[in-house]
Amino acid sequence: MKSNLKIATTFFLAALLTACHDQYDICDQSTSVNCFASFYQKNGTADVAASAPALSFGLLGSSTLIYNQVGGISNFSFPLNPATDSAKYFIKISNTATSDTITVFYTSQNILLSNECGNITTHTISNAKNTLDSIKIITNTVTNLGTQNLKIWF
Repeated sequence: MKSNLKIATTFFLAALLTACHDQYDICDQSTSVNCFASFYQKNGTADVAASAPALSFGLLGSSTLIYNQVGGISNFSFPLNPATDSAKYFIKISNTATSDTITVFYTSQNILLSNECGNITTHTISNAKNTLDSIKIITNTVTNLGTQNLKIWF
């Protein structure tokens, strides 16, 4: 009889502890939404991942830099403004390179994560232009998942 009481007590305590555990983890999702880009160079017909010797990058006309001479960077991210439908950035690959520009055209949409966690603003890229060798949209949806959106060749 004591054995059955111990088993029942153990089962009851385990059920009680499990019931108190919150398994709702949507708020663990990132609320940061950035456009992700990667650098490439052509090697014959192949695209080879490349690194910028000293990346400087920021919104054109702003004194604030997103990246200020960051060396050895092959992937980078930057925010898009939900209040506009395009953003123009300056980009400089190295200290000796001339500044180029990247213009991203997009639409924005609020997505509800949950009532407890709030909203995030996602973007859909419709076009990207630059003065570098080339730019290509890989994934046009900019979300909080950190997927690559742009390939940039220099």
